[in-house]
Amino acid sequence: MTVINREKNGIPSSLTPEEFGQHMNMLNLDDIPPERRKMAIIDHMMRVAASNITDPMAAAELSQAWLSRKAKR
Repeated sequence: MTVINREKNGIPSSLTPEEFGQHMNMLNLDDIPPERRKMAIIDHMMRVAASNITDPMAAAELSQAWLSRKAKR
């Protein structure tokens, strides 16, 4: 069995899990149709994550991935 240390491979961020939860709670899904809510949650999560990553290269890569994903829709 192989053990993977995901924390070691993680991207450095200034966001704590509690702060991440607070940011995710700020998302208002009332005006979003049910079929679009999954993508709205993913978009919000990507925005929160990209804005709090301390490594500029990793933040740029995540932002680029988010924008390319948005363009495909």
